[in-house]
Amino acid sequence: MTLKDLPDAKESALNDSKGTTTLKQLKSSTPFRRFWKNLTRNVPALIGLGLIVLVISLSVAAPILAPYQPDVQFDDGLSAAGEPVAPNQTYLLGTDPVGRDLLSRMLYGGQTSLLVALVVNVIAITVGTIFGLASGYFGGLVDTVLSRVVDTMLAFPAVLFAIALSSAIKPSVGVAILALSLISWTSIARVVRGQVLALKEREFILAARSVGVKNSRILIRHIIPHLISPLIVLLALTIPTTILLEATLSYLGAGVPPNVPSWGNIIQDGTRYYRTAPWIVIFPGLAIFLTVFGFNLFGEGLRDALDPRQKQ
Repeated sequence: MTLKDLPDAKESALNDSKGTTTLKQLKSSTPFRRFWKNLTRNVPALIGLGLIVLVISLSVAAPILAPYQPDVQFDDGLSAAGEPVAPNQTYLLGTDPVGRDLLSRMLYGGQTSLLVALVVNVIAITVGTIFGLASGYFGGLVDTVLSRVVDTMLAFPAVLFAIALSSAIKPSVGVAILALSLISWTSIARVVRGQVLALKEREFILAARSVGVKNSRILIRHIIPHLISPLIVLLALTIPTTILLEATLSYLGAGVPPNVPSWGNIIQDGTRYYRTAPWIVIFPGLAIFLTVFGFNLFGEGLRDALDPRQKQ
């Protein structure tokens, strides 16, 4: 190589280095990387995720962490006057009105509340997505009929409807899941319908329909993938609502039966003793608050990470 060739060689090396850097930037700019970067920069979302992981871990590990079985009544679990025992070394969170360890019941109650919320929302998202897809994509008579069904369901007060159903059938975990599922899918159906109405007018959908692609293939290959992000956000944001509804029903005696520990019926047990034994109400109430707060923070963070344009 001559001295005259040196500037050309330097320029070529510089171009190669620029090209390499650009390629690395492109590789690091995948949708998942952008999502993860946005999520990890959102401090409230990370706090919410930490609370969710903490609550789920404690609930799943209840058989290991709970010092006693949740339905065991102890002779020393009540005072000489028949009152619940305050928190002490034996019962870390005290006892309930019948002498059961409150910490054990809260840990197992977390299992019940989270299980009901998860199953209800999976069912609600499945049913709501089917209704929303059919209503928004096909339109016409299908949209009119399905929209009227949704409007009819929304006309019933959610809690009263669930109470009526639970009163007609013997209360159980399955009945609570059924009652909450029947009142939870309607709002999801409306959101999905709105998304589908916007998507089906996009150019790629119109192009697919113009070349004769079947409706089932368009729904599966083109529309449903675009619904995954909003459905994930909906799942994170509707779980806390379901937890509150389950706690409300259990508190009113129309949800989980009394023999199954749940945060709602634990609070109901302590209502009569809210002055003399406030810990029975405070601790499960705090557990509900932290769980709902965590899911709300994480859900908002998911929404912003998946679509930063929505952040105001």
